[in-house]
Amino acid sequence: MTNNRPGAALGAHYPAHVEKLKARHDRALDVAGASHAVIFAGAPKLKFLDDYYYAFTANPHFASWLPLTGNPHCYLVYTPGETPILVYFQEKDYWHAPPAPPSGYWADQFDIRIVHELEDIPKHLPAERDKCILIGEIDDEAQACGIERVNPNSALNQLHYARARKTAYELDCLRAASVRGAHGHHAAQNAFREGKSEYDIHLDYCRAVDHVEKELPYNNIIALNEHAAILHYQHLSREVPATSRSFLIDAGAAVNGYASDITRTYS
Repeated sequence: MTNNRPGAALGAHYPAHVEKLKARHDRALDVAGASHAVIFAGAPKLKFLDDYYYAFTANPHFASWLPLTGNPHCYLVYTPGETPILVYFQEKDYWHAPPAPPSGYWADQFDIRIVHELEDIPKHLPAERDKCILIGEIDDEAQACGIERVNPNSALNQLHYARARKTAYELDCLRAASVRGAHGHHAAQNAFREGKSEYDIHLDYCRAVDHVEKELPYNNIIALNEHAAILHYQHLSREVPATSRSFLIDAGAAVNGYASDITRTYS
């Protein structure tokens, strides 16, 4: 199988991307009347009456700064004129493998503070909590670390408007995600021609894009025959149809939190 994992080449435009994010957050802070932006990556959500978590999805505002889409409990602190701080949570327990030490094309853009306990995070945030805004989903008061201004519209409106215009780095990620998705669509088309079930077509797609299901940007739509008439068909039949007459696939791939979204039909 072709190796379609994006490499360090994505780093070529990354420093300029960080500078653009700084300028955007400068404006957002000015409008909000704040001095520091604290961006929370997010936290896993526990399933009801269970000890297992739903797949984690990082806050998109956090992911726009850092290619850390699978790292919960991290914080990005931006203060105009200063190097952004990454509070990198590296939990150590015997249940899970800890996150790898920070490295890669992005690491030298940040003042990285590694913490192993959630209780140690607040000491790395600005002391003047009243001059901070927090951007992120807060499910527990402790996650706000004493910051009262959470997701102020004045700042979010500025940032959301700016996100519509992608930087060169973001375009690099989107192109890489499209290339990765194209590998999957070719594999899915071949699986359809070979007469495979929806389930097996889905598995071939995941192998080709090098994703497990939780890494996909959205649930694949793999629809054979009359199933394609259902706009958001959500099942993956294990049964092989007597005759595979048509095939609709709506599936994407992700690179550093940026996704492709491709739909094709075959007969």
